[in-house]
Amino acid sequence: MRMIVKLRHLLILLAVCVAGTYQLSLPDDPTYYAGVVEHSVAEGTPKEQTSIISNAFRTIIESADARDLDIIVFPEHILNNRETATFVPHGSQNVTPCYATDYEVFLRNITDIIYPTYWFSELPFLTAVQLQEGWAFGNDVNLLAADASHPSGRTTGSGIYAGRSGRLTATINEMPVRLLLKAHVPKRRPGLPPYQLPAQIDPIFQPLLETPRYTKVATYRDYNVDIFTSVLLAADFLNVSQRLCHGSNFCCDFQVQRQAFAGDTSALQAYRYRLGAYLGNETTLIRVDRSEQAICALFSCLDEEIQSCGFVFPESIRVGNKHHFTSIRIGGTFPAAPRGRRLIMPSTLDGLFMPVAVAHYNWTETPAAATHPEQAIRVDLELLRPRNDLLTFAIWSNYYTELPSTHNLDHLQPHGGAPVTATSSPPAGAPATAPVGGSGMALTSTLSLVLACLLSHLWVKVSPT
Repeated sequence: MRMIVKLRHLLILLAVCVAGTYQLSLPDDPTYYAGVVEHSVAEGTPKEQTSIISNAFRTIIESADARDLDIIVFPEHILNNRETATFVPHGSQNVTPCYATDYEVFLRNITDIIYPTYWFSELPFLTAVQLQEGWAFGNDVNLLAADASHPSGRTTGSGIYAGRSGRLTATINEMPVRLLLKAHVPKRRPGLPPYQLPAQIDPIFQPLLETPRYTKVATYRDYNVDIFTSVLLAADFLNVSQRLCHGSNFCCDFQVQRQAFAGDTSALQAYRYRLGAYLGNETTLIRVDRSEQAICALFSCLDEEIQSCGFVFPESIRVGNKHHFTSIRIGGTFPAAPRGRRLIMPSTLDGLFMPVAVAHYNWTETPAAATHPEQAIRVDLELLRPRNDLLTFAIWSNYYTELPSTHNLDHLQPHGGAPVTATSSPPAGAPATAPVGGSGMALTSTLSLVLACLLSHLWVKVSPT
C-alpha cells in the first residue's frame, strides 16, 4: 500500500514542480493556469513501460505547450503495472484502498481537488466526464481530473471543471491519445464575488436526423437499473407527465416533451426511453462497493426490455433522432443524509459521451443541499435548450452507505487474456455479471477504485463565502 501512496504523491509532486518552476499566476490574479494529461498505456516489458511513460511525462513537462502552466496533473497507474505493484491486503485484513487519512474526512473550505485516475466508465450514469463534471457541480469545487487513455478497456475521459460554472475543458476518446488539456481556473477567495467565466454563444438549434456518436468506448453496464421502478415510454411519445415512485417514500416527477423529425426516418433505428426512480441501499458502484442511492432518471435503452438499457447501438447500425427533446423537467424530494453525508448531482449524457453543458439546464435545490444535510431537499432539473441526442438526463445522489462490501473484485480481473468487448449491445444470453476487461490488472483494479472510494467515502463541504 505504501508504493501506491508514494506513486500518487510522485504524480502530485511532478505537478508541484511545474508550478514551482514556471508559475506565472500571482496571488491576486483571478485565475490560475492548469493542465491535465490524458495519456495512453505503453506496451513492452514492465521496465520498458515505466521508461516510456516517464520519458513521455518529462517531455510534456518540458514542452513549450506546458511552460506557462501553474500545475499539471497526470493520470494514475500507467507508470506502473502488475509486476511493479505492491501487496494488496486481503479483505479479511480489514484494510481499504481508500486511505482514511486521505478520504474519510470532513472537508471545509476546500475549493480545488486534484484527481489522477484510471476510471472504468459505466452506463448510464457513471461515464468518466459525466461523473467528473457532475461531482464537481454537486460539491461546487474546482476539479482537475486526469484519466488514462485506453478506450477499449473502458478507460478514457479527462477534464477541468469549475464547480457550478461547469467544464472549462474536457475530452473523451474512441482511440488512445496523448493530450494536454489546459484552462484558466477561477480562484475561489472568501469575501470576494465569484469569478465570472466568459460568456459563450450557442448556435441556433436545428433538428438533425443523424448526429455524431461514439461506439468504440467500452463501458460497464449499471445493473442497478434492473431494480429501479421504471416505465417504458412509447416509441413515438411526444408529451409525458408522470409521477413515479419507488416504494412509498420516494417519488420523482417527470415532464418530457419531444417533436418528431419532419422527414422519412424509416431506415434508421432509434433509442427507446425509460423513466426510473430508486431509493435504497441494494445498489453498487461498478459492482464493487455497496452504495445507497436515490435517483430520478430518464435513460435510453435499445429496445423494450430493461436488460437493453445501459448500452449503445453498435457502429454497424444507423441510428437516427426520430424525435428531438424540446423540454425535460425532473424533480424529487431527496431524503436527509442519515449519516450527515450526501451528494446530489446532475447526471447527463449525449451520444458523444459528454454531459449537457450547465448553461443548457437549470438546477434548483430547496433548501441548499450542502448546508442542510439534516433536511430533505427538493431538487429540480430542467432542460433549457432542445437536444437531438440524449442518453441520460437524471438527478443522481449518493448517501455514502456504511454497509460493508464483501466482494473480491473478480469481475475486474483478467482471465486468460479475454478480449475486451465494447458495450455497444447486450450479447445474446448475456450473463448477470459485467464483462471482464482483458487489460485489467490487480493494481489497475485497486487504483481504479479511487473514484469509487471518492464516491463511497469522500464528501466535500464548502462553507459559503
